[in-house]
Amino acid sequence: MREYFVFDDPEIKAILKAYVQRGSDVVEDLGDFVIRRVGRARRLEYTVQDLVDWWDSDLTVGELQDVLRSRYYRVVFKNLLEFSRFRRVLESVEIGWKVSWSKVYYVPLQSYKDSEDLRRSFSRNVWKNVRNSRNRIRRHFGSPEIVQGDPMGLYDWTVERIRRRHPKGLFSDPDYVDVQREILRNLMRKGMLKVWVLRGGEEVLATNYVIESGDVVLSYLAGYEDRGDFYRVLIFDVITSYHRRGFREFNFMKGESAYKRQWTDRAYRLYRYEAVNPSLLRRLLSLL
Repeated sequence: MREYFVFDDPEIKAILKAYVQRGSDVVEDLGDFVIRRVGRARRLEYTVQDLVDWWDSDLTVGELQDVLRSRYYRVVFKNLLEFSRFRRVLESVEIGWKVSWSKVYYVPLQSYKDSEDLRRSFSRNVWKNVRNSRNRIRRHFGSPEIVQGDPMGLYDWTVERIRRRHPKGLFSDPDYVDVQREILRNLMRKGMLKVWVLRGGEEVLATNYVIESGDVVLSYLAGYEDRGDFYRVLIFDVITSYHRRGFREFNFMKGESAYKRQWTDRAYRLYRYEAVNPSLLRRLLSLL
């Protein structure tokens, strides 16, 4: 399952960790873990878990127990895929975990014998909406075309569209924008990053940054104009292309947005584990 854990790469983890350490809420650095001040209490968590869709660790039960001896009030480990090694370790440590989960949707490309079989697996209105959107693009912009583009050349365009959708999100922080730019360059050097572009005539209408990890495709960043259903047109062709090329899975990554269920009902569980320090004394000390 290593193809899923792109963000456990030491270089990428170092980029993200440096960003976290620049924050004012970090109380103590424990290597791959930190203690953060959240309100009055100290919270133990994996250093970069808020910045990645998911992560994993080779930590043993004994090593985790050593980490859990730190002075914290609450421990939160989130964004753990159902098959992660670290989740199995957590299950071996009994401190009264409160466990919840969300879904990560994916399209099992090799389950479909041909493009028509794949298309029929999408929700009933997908093909109709894609066809209508292509016609609107043709009328207003020119012939729609989907090509691979320059990831760095399209990054600022993509970031601006993300900011429009999520004005208070992480991409509102210029420092975070630079961090993501550095991660994209790292993935490019490894030959793992592609950006798919939908153009109408000469105008860019949508982008989809994907990470090709083994035979799995991870949909990482997306930007699109709000004037039409452009992203649906792009995703339709991108998924179909990776099916033709023999990839095993197209993964939408974290988030349960309704549009993902138009493409698939298959999903992995993404877990969150939370507990308070079992020692009353340590819970009290952590508040000081």
